[in-house]
Formats: sequence, structure tokens, C-alpha cells
Amino acid sequence: MVYSDAAGTVLADIRAYDGSTAPGAAIGGSTVTLDAYGQLPVFWFPDSAVDRLWVRVGGGPAFPIDADNNGRLDSLSATAGHNPALRKWFATLGGRYGSIASVVVFGDSISEGYGATSVTRRWLQVLQSELRSRFQPVGVTGATFPYICASPRVSPIPADYPRTATAGVTQSDHGLGLRSAVIPAGESVTFTFTGTRARVYGTKGAAVGKYGVRLNGAAEVVVDGVAGSTSSGVLLWDSGALTAGAHTVLVQRSSTTTASPGNVLLEGLVTYNGDESAGVRVIDASRSGATLATFTGSALWHSALGAVPGSGLLVMAWGANDATGGTTPAAFKTALETLIANVRTAGWSGSILLLKMPKRGTATEATWSSYLAQMDAIAAADADVATLDLRSRIPDQGTAEATALGLYIDEAHNSDKGQGLIADHIATAILTR
Repeated sequence: MVYSDAAGTVLADIRAYDGSTAPGAAIGGSTVTLDAYGQLPVFWFPDSAVDRLWVRVGGGPAFPIDADNNGRLDSLSATAGHNPALRKWFATLGGRYGSIASVVVFGDSISEGYGATSVTRRWLQVLQSELRSRFQPVGVTGATFPYICASPRVSPIPADYPRTATAGVTQSDHGLGLRSAVIPAGESVTFTFTGTRARVYGTKGAAVGKYGVRLNGAAEVVVDGVAGSTSSGVLLWDSGALTAGAHTVLVQRSSTTTASPGNVLLEGLVTYNGDESAGVRVIDASRSGATLATFTGSALWHSALGAVPGSGLLVMAWGANDATGGTTPAAFKTALETLIANVRTAGWSGSILLLKMPKRGTATEATWSSYLAQMDAIAAADADVATLDLRSRIPDQGTAEATALGLYIDEAHNSDKGQGLIADHIATAILTR
């Protein structure tokens, strides 16, 4: 039953949606039943002034459901599974038995997992687990961490993050998430993973030295980093097929490097665990502290994004730092449109999902609501961009409800419970039904 009040006492005046541009016949008594496929139908809200209705299933509690700004309609299952803007993702996912279907997450510290007590509790990892529980082909295990960056920016770095670095390793801005490591002489970065193959990615350029790669403590393989121009996302080393199990990859500045060129710029390790050519993978391309300008002002991540296999869905969660940093809604829209254009120029051919996140505690309501409206406007004008309204499903930080539910650890970042809730909503929204 669908109601117009939270108490579930007044039936709503809803109408059927039949695919046309006008509301269909009134749904008698606001009773909505499952269709032949077990799906709840899409319906029209009463009018453009009504954004929220309440639904009760059987004798359960009444729960809120919010209208999508584009067309004033929403499905009771709160999914985007019928959204044609995600058709490229659906097609990529449909081919998971013979090719990789990748979800890439692009954003700031909220996306890089700040607040999670373990790297496996980040919403990206939970999302990957949920997608694999339904869609992973039988017999394909899949890498736990498909991409391990060389220089995580979230602080503190989770103790179980599968990368360590010696004290002299510093940071630079290249590759996925602009999170590369500068490795001088005598220093190194070590990755640990369980799998069947690994590939090292880094930057080449006129001042880049020679990379030294050691697999499981074996002899060093030397890769020259010198190139006429700077390029990020370069495949430097491929392990080839490995025996399934635990492995280490150590990357250092090779002792064969002369004084000039000098340091090496390591970006990350791509790992596989039987999913070299099939299955679902979620890739972390986020950077703590980033604003849209962090990425629109740099081209050092472009080619790295284009190298992601199976580019099915790009999930963007932006705005938390822009909203508290003085970026106007108009400038936010322009920057987000620029970033979308950049990822396509870089070779991204899949769908794009913009997350309308809950408001961080110190952001103003006027700015945040305007940001969300700008996302809707971008999606309305772009056939391959969709929005997912998480704010209507997850309470803002600082509200009594959010505090009672324990969804945040501070004024911006999510607890393990909040991370799981984000993953749950996204996973439901990007299913085909």
C-alpha cells in the first residue's frame, strides 16, 4: 500500500506509469502488486510538488520512498535497474562469462574508505562482494584487491592494506587516483596479494630512472623508466601466470639507475585471482582530500583510467570537499562536466553513475541541495549518465537519526555500518532487475 503520510493512514493518489510522458490510470486504493517477474512497478507520484510517499508491505512498517527529479517517478524497489543510462553497464555485466566487468569508483576520502576499521570493510570492497555473490561466474574466485595503489592517501592507512613502504618513499600525483609513490635509491614498496597474476603500473618520463621488480624475493627484473614525454598508467611488468596462492611484489629504484635520470614513480599493482578474463571487479581510483579541481587540473591520471579492462561502470561520488571549500554550484557543475569529458577522452566507454550523497555536517543545505540538482541536470542531458539519490535513503551526518544508527565516525566519514549501507544501496541500484 502507498500512503501520503508517514503514519500510513492516508492513501496516496498515485497513477500508473506505462512508458508515456503522462500519468496513466489511477491505481485503485494505492495498492501496487508484483508483476509477472516479481518486480514492483514504476508509478507516477501525485504531482510535481510531492517528493516523498510512504509504502507498507503487508503488516510491516511504513517506509519512505522519494521521487526522482527527472519525470517525478521512482520504483518501489528504489533501483536504477530499468534506467537506460546504465545500458552499457548492463551489457558489460552480461558479458562477464567471457570478459571482465569493472566498476571504477572515483571520488574523495569518502570513496577511499576513510572511517572503515579494515580495508575489507570499505564500501567499495563490500560492493564488490555483493556483486560477486550474484554475478561472479562459477569457478572464478576473483582478486580481493584488483588494484592496490602505491601511495594511499587515506590517513591512517588501514593496518591490513596490502602495501607497505620504507621510510624514504614519498608521494607524487600520477596514475589512478593520482596516488603514486616516489621511490629513491635504497627505498622500496612491497605489495602482498593472493592470486594468479600481477601487473605493475607506473610512470615513464625523461627524469624517471629504472624500476627494479622482485617477485617473491627472486632476482630483480629491471625496467627502464626513461621516455621522451611523461606518460602515466604504463604497464611496466607482468608476472605471467602464477601458481594460485600468496605472493609478494617488491618495487625499488634499481641499483643500475644512474644519478640522472633518478627516482621511479610507482602507481600500483593490478592483481588477478582466476579472473584474468571473466568476472566482476571493483577498482579504487579515489583520493582522500580531493576536489573536482584536483583531477580537472591534471592529465596525469588519464591514460591510467583508459587502461582499466572491462570499463563497465564509473561511480562518481563528489562534492563533500567542494561544498566546504567555496565551490559554487555553477562551478561544481562545470567541473563535473569537464571531468566526465576527460574520462571519455581517456577511453572510458561505459556508463557513469553520479552518487547524490548525504550532506556532510559542515556543508550548508543551500549549497548541497544545489549540487544535487546540478547532478540531475547533467544526467538529464547525457544519455549515459545516471544519478542515484543516496541522501533520501541515508540520513545526513549530524542528524539525530544518523547518530542513533551509528552511520558516521565524524562530520563527513562513514563507520563500518555506514560503509555497508552505501554499498547495499548501490548494489541494489545497479542490478538489471
